[in-house]
Amino acid sequence: MLLISNIMAQSDFRPGYVVGLAKDTTFGYIDYKGDRANSEYCLFRKDPGAVETRYTPDRITAYRFADSKYYVSRSVKKGEKSEPRFLEYLINGVVDFYYYRDNEGDHYLLDTGDGCLAELKDQEKNLTADNRVYARTAKEYVGVLKYAFRQSPGISKEVEDISLDRKSLIKVAHKYHNEVCKDNVCIIYEKKLLAFHIIIGPVVTVNVKYAWVNQYYDQEYYYLQKSNFNTPVFPAIGLFALVNLPYVNERLFLRYEATVCKYRLETTGNEYYDPYMKTNIYNDIQMKRYALNNAVNLRYEFSGKKFRPYLQAGFFLNYNFKTEYYRTLLFTYQGFTYGQNFTENPFVKLDHGLSIGLGLTYIAGDRPVYFGFVYQHGKESVLKASTFALNLGIQLGK
Repeated sequence: MLLISNIMAQSDFRPGYVVGLAKDTTFGYIDYKGDRANSEYCLFRKDPGAVETRYTPDRITAYRFADSKYYVSRSVKKGEKSEPRFLEYLINGVVDFYYYRDNEGDHYLLDTGDGCLAELKDQEKNLTADNRVYARTAKEYVGVLKYAFRQSPGISKEVEDISLDRKSLIKVAHKYHNEVCKDNVCIIYEKKLLAFHIIIGPVVTVNVKYAWVNQYYDQEYYYLQKSNFNTPVFPAIGLFALVNLPYVNERLFLRYEATVCKYRLETTGNEYYDPYMKTNIYNDIQMKRYALNNAVNLRYEFSGKKFRPYLQAGFFLNYNFKTEYYRTLLFTYQGFTYGQNFTENPFVKLDHGLSIGLGLTYIAGDRPVYFGFVYQHGKESVLKASTFALNLGIQLGK
């Protein structure tokens, strides 16, 4: 919990500049935060080690990250009042679009050149038909866009099917500008996103498994009652693949991991009372399992130069492709001791469940090394298991 708290509090200062009220420009470093925080304030440092200055929209006119997002101070209407906000400048053309986020959600605004901001709204309304209530969006923004793009009948018609998101608005505004304005260049301030990139590499894990019998097992597994399985510690080796998701979030990744392992599960001296035979039965079970482990997680990696903490969550599906099973049963009946051996494996091959983890990415030169802790909680038809794992992976290539 302390680690997560420290992670969430860290800063990410990137090169940029602020524009003062006198239109003077100061270059330095700006803290790259989320959309909501970026619309409320700007944390600026003139040098990497300098004390930060907090700028609100009434203290500067604009700020920008180098070759990336650009924010301008504008007054937006909230109810009967107006308040200053830093608006993300999406595109500067014949029609300008802006964006900000607050407690109510996302807001998109346009300026057709008269200096007045009009918000694009898409409120949800309830309709009643056949005694049923249906929710649908009103798409009030379509009428506003049709009027803004009125000089182009084709684009004015096109916006009837447009979605209210930054990508769609930038695309249609850029197209409209090129059609009706040949003299001036249209400027898109949106950050250029990285292309999809797949990272692969080897991974080694050290695992600790806790297994126990499902409380609601079938009657045929009566002999497993009161089983107390051992806690095996075993290694696993394999490969991982890490895919970035730039169009969702630049710090978000999809991670797949496949490893193979071998481990032993056993319970010895297991004793239970058979009411039909009216005697105690002793039951020993030994299993050697060979498994192919598969896990898919969504990973969020925090910023940092050398060390980048991350959190991840997802699911796993493990396939026990081979099991060497051996069960010994002993009991005494009418003064005689009987024994019986079983080798047919009664357990299913698939184990599945949820997976969570946290860890650290260390940038060794230009090659990331990943070290993390993973917890998996799974369920077969009869057995439940929790697995704790420490893993180490290294990127291949660049």
